[in-house]
Amino acid sequence: MIVHTDGSCYWKDGNMGVGIAFFEDNSDTPFMKDAITIAGLGTSNEAEYHAIRQALLIILSSFNTEQECITINSDSQIVIMQITGEWQCRNEKLQPLLKEVLRLYHHIDIPRVLFNWVPREHPRQKQVDQLSKEANPYFKNKLK
Repeated sequence: MIVHTDGSCYWKDGNMGVGIAFFEDNSDTPFMKDAITIAGLGTSNEAEYHAIRQALLIILSSFNTEQECITINSDSQIVIMQITGEWQCRNEKLQPLLKEVLRLYHHIDIPRVLFNWVPREHPRQKQVDQLSKEANPYFKNKLK
């Protein structure tokens, strides 16, 4: 199973939304997707962490160990590199979100969970970008 996540945050007001879509390996049509408004104000990187956090919560509540591997994709290189430990997280606002993502990750009873960076031009990533904007109060008003 492949999961794509994206967070959106408008820099002027800090409103956040996230998009999450679950795909079978060979399909570009998600079998499950969600657009979630995140309470509070934040930054783009915080929104990206919230997207991955929400995906992990869905995985924990909806999927079992029959899955051999789950790949979680994001177009945020900094967030993926911090989660995988390749880069340090020095931002005090991001550190609690990183800890929460790692805590949830360690509770998943699936043999392999991989975190992967993908370019924002990837067709599946474009779908979750649209979902994240639908969930963001700022963009939601602009999309009507």
